[in-house]
Amino acid sequence: MDGLKTSDFWYDLPEELIAQTPAEPRDSSRLLVYDGGRDEVTHAHFRDLPDFLRAGDLLVINNTKVIPARIFAHMDGRETVFEILLLRRKDYTRWECIMRPARKAKKGSVLKVSDELTAEVEEVGDYGVRTVKFAFDGVFEDILDRVGNMPLPPYIHEKLADKTRYNTVYSKTDGSAAAPTAGLHFTPELMDRVREKGAEFVEVLLHIGLGTFRPVKAENVAEHEMHSEYFELTPAAADKINAAKREGRRVIAVGTTAVRVLESTAAEDGSVRAQTGETSIFIYPPYKFRCVDALITNFHLPESTLIMLVSALIGREKTLELYNLAVKERYRFFSFGDSCFFVPAGKTGAREEKCALKVVHTCKQSGARTGRLYTEHGVIDTPCFMPVGTKATVKGLDPETVKETGAKIVLSNTYHLYLRPGHELVEKAGGLHKFMNWDGAILTDSGGFQVFSLSSLRKVTDEGMEFNSFIDGSRHFLSPEKSMEVQRALGSDIVMAFDELTAPDISHERAREAMERTLLWLDRCASQKLKSHQTLFPIVQGNMYADLRRESALRSIPYATCGIAIGGLSVGEPAETMYAMLDALAPVLPWDMPRYLMGVGTADYIVEGVARGVDMFDCVLPTPHSKERHGDGQGGVPHHPQPPLRRGFHARRSRMRLLRLPQLHPRVHPSPS
Repeated sequence: MDGLKTSDFWYDLPEELIAQTPAEPRDSSRLLVYDGGRDEVTHAHFRDLPDFLRAGDLLVINNTKVIPARIFAHMDGRETVFEILLLRRKDYTRWECIMRPARKAKKGSVLKVSDELTAEVEEVGDYGVRTVKFAFDGVFEDILDRVGNMPLPPYIHEKLADKTRYNTVYSKTDGSAAAPTAGLHFTPELMDRVREKGAEFVEVLLHIGLGTFRPVKAENVAEHEMHSEYFELTPAAADKINAAKREGRRVIAVGTTAVRVLESTAAEDGSVRAQTGETSIFIYPPYKFRCVDALITNFHLPESTLIMLVSALIGREKTLELYNLAVKERYRFFSFGDSCFFVPAGKTGAREEKCALKVVHTCKQSGARTGRLYTEHGVIDTPCFMPVGTKATVKGLDPETVKETGAKIVLSNTYHLYLRPGHELVEKAGGLHKFMNWDGAILTDSGGFQVFSLSSLRKVTDEGMEFNSFIDGSRHFLSPEKSMEVQRALGSDIVMAFDELTAPDISHERAREAMERTLLWLDRCASQKLKSHQTLFPIVQGNMYADLRRESALRSIPYATCGIAIGGLSVGEPAETMYAMLDALAPVLPWDMPRYLMGVGTADYIVEGVARGVDMFDCVLPTPHSKERHGDGQGGVPHHPQPPLRRGFHARRSRMRLLRLPQLHPRVHPSPS
């Protein structure tokens, strides 16, 4: 890429595609989304932005506010009208400006703006830049509000009816000569929806001046000199950005000005340092981004420093290809035009994930954390316990009462629903959510545990598991492909991979054999197509051998897009052994994914699991024990009369009974970081 010429960043743009007025409402503008990992383009609208984000994303916005920086003046006795564009305040009366016609604005020239404001040229610079001293009585900002105009770019010829439309809804700090246009598309309501998705905003400041919009005159890109611009990155903002980088969450710059702040303050490891000052950073290919993971931006002028910055992120050829596609699709360009969301290759796109975890708090004394798990059927606070509805019903409670316990996700069983009533019937009913009248999230296990529990009634090979039905003794075969077929038909949110469970007293050799078979089956499960809202959880096996557990985790992680499960524990081994296996896994499991400890449900096991970083638990134990008044000492949940069944799937109500477990404090220890 050495020796790039300015002309290498040219593209043809019909003049009618240059937007003259802002979109109404703001978020009705179009959005071109490029997922570099998939080399995939999606055409959407800016109001759809939350669909392309993931929980934990950090959007960095520039809170600069555009001032009415364009003023007009004349010299006594002359007809020439001078345009003065305020760029940067040097002190109380002196400003750096651009003046036109520049050749007539000589040192010592005195110009009259109005009866209350005059300007004297003190210094002359290149490209029409002048230092001007203003004389006035009163408050300069108040006078500027009366005589100044919003500094719209020269390619916008229509008068702006509402000057607030050339500022973002989050603008705060006066001082900019142009708008950070990528942010013009946000509305307060859209920002709330982004937050509901689990993403966050953090503010930085860069006052836009000559550095951003000065044209590139040099033939060779590397010879262009950027004009410096003032920026601020507060300690609080730096802490938020560094936390996101440390936790593996995406840092998304809203606009090229946010990029310049982040990359000006970033170290090689991606961390940023709080500072205030001037930046003249010029980003063009090839450039290794240290902090920025993705970019929301408008379409930029040909041969500008801004299109060069975009090219550094996703490649020059790809940038020009996408710009030409936008021309073909009749997108609107420049300041009041449409927008783009560029996710370069190697950065996870949100549409790859059907659910995502946002870690909210972590504990300094242990691995405990609280979080929010986002799914198509609601947000789940973690750590959480999943009531078990083996056959699409948690006995004794209707769905509304289950919700009253705080449960937002339930577990159902592939094996039982496959045998009776049959996954085809459930799919015909509209899927498991409608079949059981539950609008929250659902996790289905793969059936491996139930087949394991059949003991002598089963036969296991690399192809799958052959077993006799406990209902009528009929022979069945469950394979990874069949398990995925059944779970796809059920329509659960979280689908468990098919795995081989083993007893706790087997040899290392036998444990490795089962682990290898589980990994073989995982690969076959991952090759099967699921429904658009479903995600696959791999299951870590390895019996009671720490080395196999770690190996299983590391080989399973590449298949994990949202979460990962820990299976084969709480099957008769001592509690200390289970805790040792969790301790061995904690350092290698992904931080930004939920960790599900399967089949564990006693209060002490849950507390110990949470302390080791586990987020999700389930166990059938509460159902049979609720009659015996186990749990919190208050007799459990009272039995509710079973509602009558009605004709039709969608009127059917589930009948469930649930043990009320002790309420877990959101922090196991009192000192979150």
